[in-house]
Amino acid sequence: MGADPTPFIEQAARRAKLELNAVSMGQGQEIHARRLVKHAMAEGHWVLLQNCHLCLTYVDELFLLLSGEAAAGGSSGSGGGGGAAAAATGAGGAGGAGGGAPAGAGAGAGAAAGGAGSGAAAGTAASGAPGAGGATGATGGTSGAEGGADGTGAGGGAGGAAAGTGGAQGGPPASAVEGGAGAVVHGGFHERFRLWVTTEEHKSFPINFLQVAVKFTNEPPEGIKANLYRTYSEVTQDFLDTCVTVHWKVMLYALAFLHCTAQERRKFGPMGWSIPYEYNQSDFSASVQFIQNHLDSLEFKKAQKVSGIDWKCVRYMIAEIQYGGRVTDDFDLRLLITITRTYFQERMFSPEYELSANYPIPRFATPAEYLNYISQDLPQRDSPEALGLHSNAEITYSAQTTSYILSTIVSIQPKESAADSGEDSSASGGKPAVVETRESIVHRMCTDMLSKLPPAYVAYRVAEQIDALGSLKPMTIFLRQEVDRINKVIVLVGSTLTDLRLAIDGTVVMNDILKDALDCIYDARVPSVWTRSSWDSTTLGFWYTELIERNSQFSSWLENGRPICFWMTGFFNPQGFLTAMRQEVSRMHEGWSLDSVILASKMTRANAEDLKEPPSEGVYVYGLFLEGAAWDRRSSRLVEPKPKILYDSMAVLNIYAVQESQGGKRPGGGGGGGGGGAAGGGGGGGSAGATGSASSENKGDSSRQLYSCPIYRKPRRTDRTYVASVDLGCTKTPDHWIMRGVAILCDIK
Repeated sequence: MGADPTPFIEQAARRAKLELNAVSMGQGQEIHARRLVKHAMAEGHWVLLQNCHLCLTYVDELFLLLSGEAAAGGSSGSGGGGGAAAAATGAGGAGGAGGGAPAGAGAGAGAAAGGAGSGAAAGTAASGAPGAGGATGATGGTSGAEGGADGTGAGGGAGGAAAGTGGAQGGPPASAVEGGAGAVVHGGFHERFRLWVTTEEHKSFPINFLQVAVKFTNEPPEGIKANLYRTYSEVTQDFLDTCVTVHWKVMLYALAFLHCTAQERRKFGPMGWSIPYEYNQSDFSASVQFIQNHLDSLEFKKAQKVSGIDWKCVRYMIAEIQYGGRVTDDFDLRLLITITRTYFQERMFSPEYELSANYPIPRFATPAEYLNYISQDLPQRDSPEALGLHSNAEITYSAQTTSYILSTIVSIQPKESAADSGEDSSASGGKPAVVETRESIVHRMCTDMLSKLPPAYVAYRVAEQIDALGSLKPMTIFLRQEVDRINKVIVLVGSTLTDLRLAIDGTVVMNDILKDALDCIYDARVPSVWTRSSWDSTTLGFWYTELIERNSQFSSWLENGRPICFWMTGFFNPQGFLTAMRQEVSRMHEGWSLDSVILASKMTRANAEDLKEPPSEGVYVYGLFLEGAAWDRRSSRLVEPKPKILYDSMAVLNIYAVQESQGGKRPGGGGGGGGGGAAGGGGGGGSAGATGSASSENKGDSSRQLYSCPIYRKPRRTDRTYVASVDLGCTKTPDHWIMRGVAILCDIK
């Protein structure tokens, strides 16, 4: 996950007293970029092209422009002055190009790196290249930015280096650069010209451009300690004394801690944030400016015993305007509001108040004291509890990191047609080992999968079974749609496996689709052509098992009638399933319309095999898992999960429908409204996402608190995988479980 380097590039340009022009690339922005680059090449300015992964064609054009000018400079016997630098970060890294090559060396587009970020997390460095920062790239003496203590600073200097298409390295002495400042070299570059390019990681990014550019990566500091140190390393005494009120320094530290929390939760995946947002220094700076202005307006109310701060306004501006402006997921916005409400309250000014366990708010007078406290007194290792998560989140993070590493290793493994064991069994007197080729392994796997593949559905037979179930009933219509989709998957899998065997035998041509299927099956991954028509899964084995289980549920439904309990994980469109249920309930009650009913739920204490009859209204669903918490069946409430138990199997859930007037207002902070909006991307619509709180288990228990828990089809929490929200009883406050990132998953594979 990267960080926006723009502020550091702007700071470097100001220090070098050079003009910087920036363009955020996108559709139609190439015209502005061409004009700025051409002008900067002649006048010696800097140009920043942001998000170049959105215009890869123009990057090719840039390469031709720079290489063409460099070739002209090399042929005339003079070193190329300018160059390009690209950085790949999670969001948009920084790149820098620096200094010229020695005259007469024919270096072409020589690029001297002024300084690269270093430290615990790589920061963006300013260009201190010859002609820009005043230091020499040849001697390696430039420094990008002031390095932070203990490797946590924003930059950390790195020695200058030169690289060019002509192959020459090095740079002119400082005196030579200073004497020639402002000149235009023969290649067409002004020696002060620098082109900065930021981009996300992109597999199609032109490799030739990357090869001639100086590449930097810019990452935010990892850990609360490093993040706070970086923030306070840029705080000056004048800034700390900006507001005379005693509340200023406390709120500044709390805001810095909130900024750390927002960034650090990203590494924990969906439990931290459903979508990993790019919170950066501009969000923090805007919030600081607002707090300053707000406190300045309260200076005339010093006689009050309370602070006089409008907490509702402060929380709204921070959570929903400054930081919330990036948030696109309703449940992420609910989380952000909860974090802000937890940190910013009147109690924060009391000495014993802690933002989190072992993280009190220090009260010092100078930035040096804050830096010393952060480096000496804060815990060396961050615990997920400091961010509001359970300790099991660390296991989830480690597992995700390991899975990514292993999948990367598998993807770069050579895929030859034959394997070599590396052993010479004949040397020991035995028979030569028979090595099974890659194609023969896949051929055998295809044969095995075809033997287990369910037969395709017969259209007229399905039509007869649908008519017997009642073709106009909402649930039957839903079943017919699901059977059509599973039948398409079965036919696709059968044809792919059959064609792949024929291609391996040499009967048919091995096209791109079959090549991808061959590689994926050999690596135990799901072929992309299958995934596009079905569902995601971590391994081929899990996916194929789920295919058989899904088909089994549909076949049983067609042959034996409506099941007592439904395996909701096996549906392509679970939102449509809940909508069909709502339609059934609406038809059972005179005067009810589909628009007037919402979902309600009741958590039972039974397992699926214990149920002997269906509910009077609604449906029973099973196979759900709770992430981030555990479910106590005796008290029917959320409890803390056991260590190293990442998912807790849920009992059968009864979902039914009630009129909106009966459902009442849903508790849980911003979760009620968020749930309905998040369902808009699915087939059920926003009304399917709203969950009433009129469940029978909650009646007569006024002290019971309810947490609005979202249900997702897969571990990846997006609008596309969102199903609905249910209210779960809890002993602790709903805010606690919101911070925990608790959700119900239909599938954990």
